[in-house]
Amino acid sequence: MTMQQLSAFFGWMTVFNLALLSVAWLFLWLKRPFVISVTRYFVPVDAQEIEKTYFRWLALYEMLIYLFNLMPWLALQMIG
Repeated sequence: MTMQQLSAFFGWMTVFNLALLSVAWLFLWLKRPFVISVTRYFVPVDAQEIEKTYFRWLALYEMLIYLFNLMPWLALQMIG
């Protein structure tokens, strides 16, 4: 695999994952009561704890996108 192919792979992977993160964040933001009610149906947890957990997971997902998608793409851009 050439550096151009690898750079394109990481670039598109970053775009795809950021789009997925944006859709998930938007869905949680716009449909918060629905998400909480569905989650409380399956898991008997307080609504505040559900919100904290979901946003904690989204923050972790964002950090992982930066670490494993964006940083390798930036490194390949600097090398090439």
